[in-house]
Amino acid sequence: MKKIVSIILLLTLFFCTSITEANIIPETDVGGTSFKDIDTDDWFYDAVNEIYSLGLMKGTSEDTFSPYEAVTRAAAVQVLYTVSGEKYEYYPEFSDVTENSWYAEAVCWAKDKEITNGTSKNKFSPSLLLTREQLACLIDRFAEAYGIENKNAEQDKYSDMHNVSEWALDSVTKMYEKGIMTPRNNGFFVPNATVSRAELAAFILNLTGEGKTYTDDSAHVELVYPLVAEASLETGQSIDINGRVYPENATDPLIRYSSSDNSIVKIGEKGSVTALSKGEVTITLASRDGGFKAYCKITVSDKPSLGMATDHTYASSIDTSLITSMGRKIDPNKPMVALTYDDGPHRTYSARILDTLEKYNSAATFFELGDRCENNGDILRRAVNIGCEIGNHSYSHPNLASLSAGGISNQINTTNDIIYNATGIYPALVRPPYGSNGSNVRNNVNAPIILWSIDTLDWKYRNESYVTSVIKNNVTDGSVILMHSLYSSTASATEIIVPWLISQGYQIVTVSELAEARGIELQKGKVYTDFYK
Repeated sequence: MKKIVSIILLLTLFFCTSITEANIIPETDVGGTSFKDIDTDDWFYDAVNEIYSLGLMKGTSEDTFSPYEAVTRAAAVQVLYTVSGEKYEYYPEFSDVTENSWYAEAVCWAKDKEITNGTSKNKFSPSLLLTREQLACLIDRFAEAYGIENKNAEQDKYSDMHNVSEWALDSVTKMYEKGIMTPRNNGFFVPNATVSRAELAAFILNLTGEGKTYTDDSAHVELVYPLVAEASLETGQSIDINGRVYPENATDPLIRYSSSDNSIVKIGEKGSVTALSKGEVTITLASRDGGFKAYCKITVSDKPSLGMATDHTYASSIDTSLITSMGRKIDPNKPMVALTYDDGPHRTYSARILDTLEKYNSAATFFELGDRCENNGDILRRAVNIGCEIGNHSYSHPNLASLSAGGISNQINTTNDIIYNATGIYPALVRPPYGSNGSNVRNNVNAPIILWSIDTLDWKYRNESYVTSVIKNNVTDGSVILMHSLYSSTASATEIIVPWLISQGYQIVTVSELAEARGIELQKGKVYTDFYK
C-alpha cells in the first residue's frame, strides 16, 4: 500500500508542471474540466477528465489542455527528472546542452541514470521531437531504475511490431505486455510518430492501473520529412513537407497543412512551403478528422542559412561558389571524393561508419539492400540526419541482368518503398549488384546508375591495411570509392581513411553532391563511374 501511495505522489509531482519545448511554464488550476480544446467525442476525453480529477495533470492555461502538443527530448527528460525527485548539478556532457539550458540538470540526470545517452557521442538534440518507440524506452528504463512494477491489463501485440527498431523491441514489447502504451488506430503502435500530452495522460493512467485502458481510434498524421521536424529556409526557397496518415486504410487519408503565420511562408499543394519573409512559423499537418497532428518549425532568413533545408532541393538559389548541404560547406573548386558503401545496413558496422563520418563532418552514399532495410530503419534515418545519401542496391542482391523487366522493376521499386517508409525520401540513385549495367538493366531501373572508379576489394581481403592502401594509392579528385558495410575491417579502414583524406585536402561528399559540384545533371539509365574534372 505504501508503495502505491508513493507512486501516486510521485506521479502527482510529474504533472504539476507542463513542459514545453521553449521553457517550463507553470500550469493554471482550472475550476472544473471545461477545457475548450477537449470535446466529448475525443477518444481521450475521459482520460483527461480522470487524470485531472485525480490531481495528476492540469491544463496548460486556464481553459486549454493542449492535447496534441508534441513532446521534445528535452521536455521528456525534464518531466522524468521531476518525477524522480532527485537533484543534480550540471556538468558538461553534450555540445548542444549549455549550463543555462532549462533542461541542463535533467539531461545530466538522464545520462547518469542511463535513461538516455544522447543521439550521438557528443550531442543530445534537445529540440528533437520524441517518438513513441523512444518514449517506450524511456518509460522502461525509468520504471526499472525506480522499481515501478505496476501492470495494467495485457494488450494484444501491436500490428506493426515489424516496424519497431531493433533497439526498441524489448521496451515496446513490455509496453503492450504491461498495457502501458496503448496502440493507435487498428492496433498500430506507429513507432516513429511523435508523442502528445493526450497520450501521456492515457499512458500514466494505464501505468497506475487507474480506470479503463484508453485507446486512440482516430486517424493521425506522422511527419516523415524533414526528419528533425524543423528546417531553415532563405527567402524565396521552398521545401516539400511530407506526412502520412495512419492507419494506412484510413477512410480519409488526406492531410491538411496550415501555417501559424501566412505572411512568412506560403503553403502550396501537397505540403509545398515557400519562404516569403524573415521569421519563424510552425507548420501543422492534420488529418481531416482533427486527430493527432504533426508539426514542423520553419525558420526563414534573409541570407543563406546552413540548416537542414539548404540541400539539393534549393541548389538553384545557392551561391555557385559554395554548396551547402546539411550544415556542411562544399567548395566546388577544391578536391572531393565520394565514399560509397554497399550491402547494408549492418547494426554494428554501419553505426561505426556513421560515427566516423559525423565526427569529421563528412557524408557518404550508402547503397542499401531492401531486405536489410526492413528492420534497420533507425540506421537509415540517422544516416539521412547527418547528411548522408541512401541509394538503392536492389532488394535481395540478384544479378539484375538475369531478370525480366518486371523482375528488375520489382527489385528496385520494393526497395524504394522500404527506404521511403523509413526516411520519407525516395532513393535517387541505383547501384546494381555486381555492377551489372546491360541494356535491360539500364532501361528498367528508372534512375541514374552509379558504379565506381576505385574498388577496394574489402569483401575479399577483409583487411583494413589493404583497404586503406588501395585508396591512398589510387584516389584522385572526383573518385567514387567502393566499400561494403558488412565488415569490421571496413569500419576500421573508414576510421583511418576519413581523417587521412581530409588531411590531404579532400572533401568527403555524397555522390549527388559530387555530381552537382561538377555541374553534372544525373540522367536516368546512364552509367557513371567517376566525376573527374
